[in-house]
Amino acid sequence: MKLVKSLLLGSAAGLMAVTGSMAADLPSRKAAPVDYVRVCSGGAGHTGFVVPGSADNCLMISGRVRADYLVGKRFSKADDAYGILASSRLNLDYRQQTGIGTVRAYVRLDMSNPSGRPDFFFAGNTSRNSVTLGGATLATGTVAVVMSRAFIQFGLGSGFVTAGRSASFFEYYGEDMFWSGRAISGTQGSNANVLAYTANFGGGFTGTLGIEDRSVSDLASNARALGVAVVAGVPQPVLAVANTNLLYQGRPYPDLVGNLRLSQGWGSAMFAAALRNVSVTNYSLAAPITGSKTGFALLGGVSMNTPALGAGSAIVFEGTYTRGMLNYIGLGSSVRQGYANVAVADFASDVGTGRINLSEGYSLVAALRAVWTPTLRQHVFFGYTNVSYGSLGNAPVVDAALPTLSAITGLRSFSKFEIGTNFLYTIAPGLNLGVEVIYQNVDPRGRFTYTNANNVASSTSSQSAVEGRFRIQRDF
Repeated sequence: MKLVKSLLLGSAAGLMAVTGSMAADLPSRKAAPVDYVRVCSGGAGHTGFVVPGSADNCLMISGRVRADYLVGKRFSKADDAYGILASSRLNLDYRQQTGIGTVRAYVRLDMSNPSGRPDFFFAGNTSRNSVTLGGATLATGTVAVVMSRAFIQFGLGSGFVTAGRSASFFEYYGEDMFWSGRAISGTQGSNANVLAYTANFGGGFTGTLGIEDRSVSDLASNARALGVAVVAGVPQPVLAVANTNLLYQGRPYPDLVGNLRLSQGWGSAMFAAALRNVSVTNYSLAAPITGSKTGFALLGGVSMNTPALGAGSAIVFEGTYTRGMLNYIGLGSSVRQGYANVAVADFASDVGTGRINLSEGYSLVAALRAVWTPTLRQHVFFGYTNVSYGSLGNAPVVDAALPTLSAITGLRSFSKFEIGTNFLYTIAPGLNLGVEVIYQNVDPRGRFTYTNANNVASSTSSQSAVEGRFRIQRDF
């Protein structure tokens, strides 16, 4: 037995020795060092993290989630008395330091899913199931993703180049003081495909010159050709041809936009100008209407800090004037309020003379941001817009082919104004509760005919409505 035990122990010792020798010959692999997440600064108080595997490439991720609950007036039985809007925003900001300075890529995605009637500045079932988001009209119940921004910036000389889709360089006031999904007046929330250069002259003084394309916002399909008829011995403009026949022609160049901006400790100021070629024709007439004119827009704005109302408080004034570029004062293809649906166009034409008039418009904006406490802030805002088509801007003709709730035809000169306020209370870091009330009035310069919810014909003039909103928002 002792002999057997000795043989077994000897064999085991030998096997272990051989195995150890073989193991010593195997290549070894050391654990990779942990690449800890490092914090980086993107400037202006923004922080992110260094992308693993890179030296200093900084990625900042931010965004928000919103839940809006709206109430307002019902103009017809087809309307809901409420609206609910769930929306979110995701911002990706990627920056790298290079030999030419910071190279930046930025993407903003806006997502929304509306239900009910989330915009009470419309009326009737022709629009009750939609909401405006990032310049696009979305159907109720549809989850939609809109690429609001996607641009590249890099240093060149004393300034930088911006290429892609960004906020328009004509925009000043922005959209941070009101919550409605559409511009109250002026240029709020205007995005465009751009190529621009911004020069830094020092002392907070910069200048930008570039090209912008807002063709998706062209108002061509609503441009009307107007003639003149005699009714009871009085010449009156009438709708002469279908509005779809008078169209924009292809542009020889995109919009030209430039600005001069001053930003200092007291606040900021900006002057901006834009030019556009407006070429139109109506090929359905025996003697087609053709014409080409240069439209333009001018903007002046100033923002002054008001520390007496709390750190971060400011008052803003902005004025814009345009001929032939109405989307530069925040207008789309129509202005709708209640039973009024007023068409908007950059030009009108007289089929009798072939004369083309560029539309004329201006907008005024005033807004106040008061930071009463570190957790409570308030915004008060006012906007006024006026549009005129000159002698071709009054055509009180009822067009039965249009929706019965918006029987205004021809190009009507009009005005609109909004006034509102909101309060936002921070109940935890990044978590805010707010309420907002907005009043809007649209005046189409005269009475118009409409059919109400009971199918009874009537007439009215200006239309008004009030929208109330409760918001819960989480920023990250």
